[in-house]
Amino acid sequence: MTMTMHTPRNNLPATLMPTDTDMLEEIDAVYEILDAELNSDKSVHDRAKHILKTEPKPLEALAKLFKPYVAQISQRDGLMLGVPEENHLAIAKQLATDWDNSYGADIRREKKAESDSPSP
Repeated sequence: MTMTMHTPRNNLPATLMPTDTDMLEEIDAVYEILDAELNSDKSVHDRAKHILKTEPKPLEALAKLFKPYVAQISQRDGLMLGVPEENHLAIAKQLATDWDNSYGADIRREKKAESDSPSP
């Protein structure tokens, strides 16, 4: 029987067996690695900004973009192995929210400034 807990550093929801609490640190670690690495990957950055500019539901599209990277980093670094798949989605959703709160907010601000400026 799984239960929902929250990771200690990033307060991410985690669905785990009660005996798997050591995985909470690994979930935080994968999130933090991706938070750092995705920002420096130009192709991911460009695709994410395109999503933020064009998608009607950018959070869903961003989470879909980020989810394979969660699995890739987990496998590469030997973290979160064997945890339920919804933990991968929780990380992807948090990354999507973070990107929307930063880059998405900038894009919305730019669009608003453009629409507020008088036309020649």
